[in-house]
Amino acid sequence: MQSRWYAHPSKLPRQTNLLLLLLAFFQSILGASSALAAGESLELRNTSPLAQLYGVPAMRGAIATDVELRFDVGVASSFTGDFNATEFVFLDGETAVFSYTVRRPLGARFEAGVELPWVVHSGGRFDGLIDEFHDLFGLPDGGRPLVPRGQLDYVVRANGVTDVDIQGKTSALGDVRGWLAYALLDTPGRSLTARAHAKLPTGRASKLSGSGAFDGAIALEYVDANIFSSLGVQLTAGGGLTVLGDGDILTEKQDSVVPFGHFGLGVQVGKHARFLGQLDAHGAIFDSQLSHLGNSVLQGSLGVQYSATPKLNIEFSLIEDLSGAMAADVIFKLTVSGRL
Repeated sequence: MQSRWYAHPSKLPRQTNLLLLLLAFFQSILGASSALAAGESLELRNTSPLAQLYGVPAMRGAIATDVELRFDVGVASSFTGDFNATEFVFLDGETAVFSYTVRRPLGARFEAGVELPWVVHSGGRFDGLIDEFHDLFGLPDGGRPLVPRGQLDYVVRANGVTDVDIQGKTSALGDVRGWLAYALLDTPGRSLTARAHAKLPTGRASKLSGSGAFDGAIALEYVDANIFSSLGVQLTAGGGLTVLGDGDILTEKQDSVVPFGHFGLGVQVGKHARFLGQLDAHGAIFDSQLSHLGNSVLQGSLGVQYSATPKLNIEFSLIEDLSGAMAADVIFKLTVSGRL
């Protein structure tokens, strides 16, 4: 077996500097005043190399009123690792998920949607940019400067079995996701939506593009533009449970039920721009003593949505790991969406 050298990133405290930045962002938008235009939350999920395999869904807000098409590209940069007597994990590289999503109303209160992902694992093209970002905000770098930039090395072992070993660029169709939604509450400025999600095993575990199992999830998603209407702020919140099928990676250690939750605030700035801040979390996917596998995840996000036309939106978001667990160090995401 080829000999490889691994950095051993130390266990890091919570990345409190960015959390403080998020809190400052929330405080600043609560002090803003403008008319709030209709808009969605940042539709984000954990796309780190391992977590993106499983059926924890993105929060999508109120049901669609028109046919909506979305193209997303999210690039997750990871540099993390740890080991104990029976487990070893090392993740150094970038995972890009290209997603094509269609959602449409079915009558007055129902909605259906499908997401087709393409997953690419490659070397760290953004390593230099991320190092500068961490320096700018005083965030821990986890030992990134100790290894060469631009390499891809994903390894996961447990009980003497290697479940993941990827050193070269790979790409494949991911697990197709779909959902049905029902509007429990749909009034001007306020909605409560129930969604049932399914993830199909169309990807390949050997290429880290799928878990090898069916997953299902149920979620309640709340949108309220009235509670802080005097401040021009919209609130989004939600949560639910994901039930995992028996996947092909760390099967004996995989949990069967994963809770997830979301909280976000958004403010309209001018006629065309909207700023958003979010916290998204989910429970542990594996029963492991390593935080990189067995801890719950908290991600903080900042984003901007720009309405190029009444039916065309462009969105950029930055997602940072706040938990030091099973999440990428940072995720950059670009979205283009349109209504027909």
